[in-house]
Amino acid sequence: MERSIQPVESARRQIAAAAYLIAEHQPTSRTLCSCGRLLPCGVAIASSRAHDHNSSVLAMLHATLELPTIATAGR
Repeated sequence: MERSIQPVESARRQIAAAAYLIAEHQPTSRTLCSCGRLLPCGVAIASSRAHDHNSSVLAMLHATLELPTIATAGR
């Protein structure tokens, strides 16, 4: 039985994988990616979109934090 990956951990893994792929697919000239594809490289575009998507998922999962009460009004 496979262990379930939590959404936060999944998003972090996807961000790391996308960052790796983005680093491997950089323009080497005005027309070519380092992988040999013509620009714009589809892998670079898809990786960038995956990075952005998972970054926003991670931001939403950590968007609300309960802050401690510092003072109460009406003293």
